[in-house]
Amino acid sequence: MIANPKRHGLYQRHVQILDIEKTPNLNRAQHFLDGEMARADRLARQIKDLKPSDDKLSTRMKGHSNRMEKLRSTLEHFHEVRGSDGPRALSVIERKAVQDRRGIR
Repeated sequence: MIANPKRHGLYQRHVQILDIEKTPNLNRAQHFLDGEMARADRLARQIKDLKPSDDKLSTRMKGHSNRMEKLRSTLEHFHEVRGSDGPRALSVIERKAVQDRRGIR
């Protein structure tokens, strides 16, 4: 992890993608909000409470925590308003089929 942080970051992203792939499409938004988004928000709040000696770093941590909290709140509100019944974007395969039928390249 320390020797190769990029590799570790890619591995973490891969694990997240595998997790979301296991979730049925209609439950993915709620799964993301309850899992990844909740963990990120909780971590940002914990980091905000640290007391580093650098004031710039402390200000950046508080700003990041506020942004994460607002993002989570916005996504939750959007999910509540739109709900599970809203239209979904077409998958890449379906978009390609529509473009082929229309003759769009």
